[in-house]
Parts: sequence; structure tokens; C-alpha cells
Amino acid sequence: MTELDWESITKSEPKQDDIYLTTLKGIKGQIGYFADKVRQEAYEATYQAYFKKPSIKKRLAEVDEKPEREGITDRDVIEEEAKELAKKAYAKAISKQPASMAKFLMEYIRFVRIKPVNDNQEPPLCLYDPDKGIYLENNVLIKDLITVINDDTTERKAKDVLYMIARNSTIREINNNYVALGNGLLNCRTMKLEPYSPNIIVTRRIDYPYNPERQEPTIDGWKPTEWLKSVLGGDNELFDLSIQILKSVVTGKTLERLFWLQGEGGSGKGSFQQIIADMVGESNIASLKVDELDGMNRFGTSALIGKSVVIGDDVQKDVRIKNTSAIFSLVTGDPLKIEEKGKTPYTLRLRLPVVQSSNGFPKMEADKQAITRRFVVVPFKRAYQGEPNMAIRNDYLRRPEVLEYFLKLAIETPWQDIKAKASQEALAENLRESEPIVRFVESFFTDELESTFLPNEFVWYVWGFYTDYYKIKDHTPSDAFHKEIKANLPKEWGSLPYPVTIGVNRNYPKGFYPESDTPFYANKSFPSLRKDNDKRKVINVRGYKLKRH
Repeated sequence: MTELDWESITKSEPKQDDIYLTTLKGIKGQIGYFADKVRQEAYEATYQAYFKKPSIKKRLAEVDEKPEREGITDRDVIEEEAKELAKKAYAKAISKQPASMAKFLMEYIRFVRIKPVNDNQEPPLCLYDPDKGIYLENNVLIKDLITVINDDTTERKAKDVLYMIARNSTIREINNNYVALGNGLLNCRTMKLEPYSPNIIVTRRIDYPYNPERQEPTIDGWKPTEWLKSVLGGDNELFDLSIQILKSVVTGKTLERLFWLQGEGGSGKGSFQQIIADMVGESNIASLKVDELDGMNRFGTSALIGKSVVIGDDVQKDVRIKNTSAIFSLVTGDPLKIEEKGKTPYTLRLRLPVVQSSNGFPKMEADKQAITRRFVVVPFKRAYQGEPNMAIRNDYLRRPEVLEYFLKLAIETPWQDIKAKASQEALAENLRESEPIVRFVESFFTDELESTFLPNEFVWYVWGFYTDYYKIKDHTPSDAFHKEIKANLPKEWGSLPYPVTIGVNRNYPKGFYPESDTPFYANKSFPSLRKDNDKRKVINVRGYKLKRH
């Protein structure tokens, strides 16, 4: 008995141009249905083809010429032969070989590989979700579908199937000009809505739809924009800035800024942060605080993969950040090292909006200008008196009509580089608070000083009492201390590039009056600058001089 080649039977049949799944809902059932359909078609085609063979036709003709008899007839034998061949075709219709299973899945599902930063890195395999308009990385789902096709597939063979799919999928770049919404793709350049398209490679999604007809809702006399303005102290600039933050989160455009929501408990900063979380969706959020990205946690950056925004809630006041490179790389799009447990580290360009909240400000070992350039502080000014209305955060702000309205505001508000006065003042104040030496300079180098020259030793002496009095924990060495003093001196003062002479029989240089200029918190008995008490010698000291003298 000759076996029929199922592929030779079907290769001449015209192939449907587009048989990709239009939904991933019930995808296991769909793949199971199509797998069974392919096998049934193989069965039927093989069964019918067997009876069309000339030799079988001849045998059937001979059977028809013979008189009928009871029991198993020659026709029954031929029928069983056809069924046996059809069963074999059914079993072989989708081979258990990885290449065959990969080919079958690629008939119904669109796959791409996302282009990494470096050519020597493995591009992640993603499948298209037509319901959401995005490509998503989900190897677990793909493995489940492989077992639907052949339920005895081993883990190793499933990995081989994934390998074959990846090697036969094109490498594409993410189109950062688009973000998927609940009802289409938002073109972030034109801010217009377009239909979902598998040809536009998008991985970011916000589940809420854009409704240009959405009006501002009123709930028991409460309005979203009035509430937001109230928690920002009625400051219109801060309100406009907050909408720009929402726009940044929606579009994924970081503006190369890190947004810092600051205020005491009950000020509304947590509620505003909740708006962002609900709008974007918890699954799209990387819950990381800035101090968790300072390089001390090797695997901290792995939590960023596949996320749309980084949110840090209630960052500890005065937390020290020794390395700001990862934080700033996120908002600038510079290469970032990603390390997952058990995997080889790789570099990726991630550009994610970063939103953090705290009632204080971190202490960062970074260039002050870089901090000023990257940080945007939003001070929330209203602290609730008495019992707050918990319905606002737990109910009103989470209603779809409210979130859709904020989404509409974010989309329809033009991009603006808002330099809110209150924001800049808050940042400057935070920097002063987080930099005790800067605060010391501002409080000590004032117009009330009688001295026109201040020796380095005296400034260092006063600093020691200053840290004790204000309970400041600072271990800055003398050289670094004076370097920072020089960088923050008021314009009336300067650091002399040469030493000043203390003449014979003098304890201090001219123009220096320690008795008058020792602050209230310091010991008035500043010692002589002569270490050996030999007043016959001329000695030199360095320090700071008032420029007009």
C-alpha cells in the first residue's frame, strides 16, 4: 500500500493572503481549532485522493462486477486502507518537528523581534495582540500554544520552536511616535487617533479610550480640574505643569525631566500619582524609588523592561543617592545596563517618564547643574483640614469618565516648556536643604560680617559648631569642604589665589575680627593661627576676601 504525501496534495492549493487571528481572546481554543482543521483537511484530502488512484478504481470496478456476499467484502478492505492512510496523514499534517510547529503558529500569529541597542544582543521575540494594538513579549503563552498543537511537547522542544520562530521573524524597531489607547493608536506627533495596525510596532498602551467629546464630569459638586488646582494652591502655572506631566506619561515623552511630587501627607500628591497609575495601568508601571536605581541594586533595572512609567511612592526624605547615572539615563534615553538574575547583562535604551513623590528631597552626589536641569519639582500646597474626603481618591478619581477626561486634557493640551516659578523656587529650596554647606554659606557669609578677610581655618572652625548645633551628619573632609565653599560664595566674596601674611607680634591677619564674627552657636574663643605661639615669625594663611577691599 502506497502512502500519499499530504504536502504534495495541498501544495497546489491557493493560500489565503491573510489568515492571521483578529483576536487573542480564547487563543488556545482558536489554535486548537485550526490545528484540528488542518489535520481534518489532511485526513479528507488523503482519503478522497486514495479512491482516485487508477489502481484503486480498477479494484473497485472488479468488486462491482462480483456478486455481493456476506461478511467483510473487498470494498470494506479498500475502505479500511483509505482510512489507515488518512489517519497517518492526520497525524503528520502538523509535524512534531520544531520547524513545522513554528511554521504553523506563524500562519496565524504575527511575530517580530524588537531591535536592541547593540547588534550583538538578542532581540526579544514579541507577538501582535490585535485586541490591544501592541506587540508583547510573552514566551509563556507561546509555549502554551505549542502544547495545544502537540500536547507531548517537551520543554526543550518548545524552546527549539521559539528559536525557529525568532529566526524566521523580522527585526523591527519600536515606533516611539505612537502609543496604543483603548480605541486606537495615538500619533504623538500629530496627536491624532489612527486605527490599530500591525505594521506600526508599538509596545506601550493605555487602556482608556480617547473621546474628544468627553466633557468634564461633575460628581456631587466636585470637579477634577478644580480639585487639582486646589491641591496646587490655586497656582495656574503648577496646574499647567501637572497636565504636561500627564501628557508626558501618556505619550512616553520624558521631556528629559524627572518629575518630583512634593508635599506633606494629605496634600494631594498621592492622589495625583494615583491618577497616573490608574490611567497607565498597574501592569505598565515599574514601582521603583530613585534610591533603588543608584547602582547598588544590580538587578534593579530589570524591573523596567516592558514598562511605560517609573513611579516611586513616598521616597524617604533625605535619602542619599550616590550614583544618578541610571536615573538620568532613563529620562534622556542614554544606554542603560540591564541585568536579570541568571542572564547575561545587556544594554538597552529606555526612555521612560519618571515620577517620584516625597515630603522631602534626596541628597544626590551629582553635579548641581545636572540636578537643576533634570529635576522638576511640583509642590502640593494644600493639606486637608480635619478628615479628608476619602471618596475623592478612592472613588471620584478612579471613575472612567474622570480618567478619560484627564486623558483628553493630556492629549489636547499643546506641548509647553513650563518653568513654573513655584516649581523653580521649590527646587532651589530643596537643593539648599539637601546641601548643608550651601545653607551654611548663605547663613554665614552675610552683610553683617565685620571682617574683610576670613581664614580657611576660621570658616572650618565655625562649620564644626554649625553641624553640631543643627545636628547635621556630615563627614566632608576639609579640602572638599573648601572646594564647595568656593563654588557657592556670594558674589561679594572670593577665594584668594595667594596667602595672606600675618605680621610679627600678631595672632590674626589684617581685616579679620573673630570676636565680632563668631556666630552665636560657636565658641567665641577662636585660637591663635600661630601654631607654635612664636610671634617673631611672619606666617601665611589662605582664606576668603571681601572683593571691595
